Amino acid sequence: MFLSPHVEDVRERVTVDGRWISKEAFLHWADHLLALPESGGASFFELLTVIGLAHFAASGVDAAVVEAGLGGRLDSTNVLSPVLGIITNISMDHEEYLGQSLEEIALEKAGIAKPGCPLVIGERDSHLQEVIVARARSVGADPVPVPEDCAYRGPLRLAGMHQRQNASVAACACRLLPQPIRPGEEAIRAGFARAFLPGRLETLGRWVLDGAHNTAGARALRQVIDECGVPRPRVLVFGALPDKDRETMLRELRPIFDRVILTNPPGSPPDRATARVSRNGYRRREDEHYLPDPAEVLRVVNGIPGTVVVTGSFYTVAYFRARLPGFRSPR
Repeated sequence: MFLSPHVEDVRERVTVDGRWISKEAFLHWADHLLALPESGGASFFELLTVIGLAHFAASGVDAAVVEAGLGGRLDSTNVLSPVLGIITNISMDHEEYLGQSLEEIALEKAGIAKPGCPLVIGERDSHLQEVIVARARSVGADPVPVPEDCAYRGPLRLAGMHQRQNASVAACACRLLPQPIRPGEEAIRAGFARAFLPGRLETLGRWVLDGAHNTAGARALRQVIDECGVPRPRVLVFGALPDKDRETMLRELRPIFDRVILTNPPGSPPDRATARVSRNGYRRREDEHYLPDPAEVLRVVNGIPGTVVVTGSFYTVAYFRARLPGFRSPR
């Protein structure tokens, strides 16, 4: 699998049979690529894409799951000729690159459609479905919308109705794969029962870590907290990057929390910190505090009772995950 972003280690992005790419292999391909004249204009993600694909080729994999990094049409992963494509859903994100409307973003993501290739569509909105279907058909792809009310009902390790909807999309895709890589129904059930992604509604004791980094993610997190009856009092630790709609995300989340602490993701520009959430009429509550240093947040929260939910950015989640014993990934 080639996935993004990583939480603990950049090598999480490239796995074969569930194991991260080794440090030796990663450095081998990185050194080889950086020695090429063409690498000078490549982005971090583009270089990682090549490292991932080179590692898969060297490992002789039978099948690879490759996730687009941003959009799809102009993403570096779109050099591939897949046996199947998947679009999970459409939400407002990376507007400066993908467009200022859901329709524009849908068109960019539909850019992964390839002639003669099934395109599984998980987006439930009928209008956006039509946009994607039209784009797919225009290039000779075979669009396969997943029914709006479809949600996987079997055992699922990942929590929340949104993950059951995601699982229904994945199950549909699995059943469309060609032989010999198509899994059987028992394999699908077994895989979903143990599916795991670090930093996606990951819990340990009173801590909940979720990398929700846009409005759709914040809404899904709120729904899961409501569904699961997460114990009160609840403390929200929120740190998001400046290119996100932080005000809308906070308005979505804070009604279900008893206390809110704003912080900065590691590496966030000081002049565009999380403290500057004041657009669109956003006003802080009396129980909402700003602690710019995540280390100070960790110290303060350790003295506060209740459930602690950390979200807003994978960078924020990664900081806390690395400092809380028990949150470790298999290497």
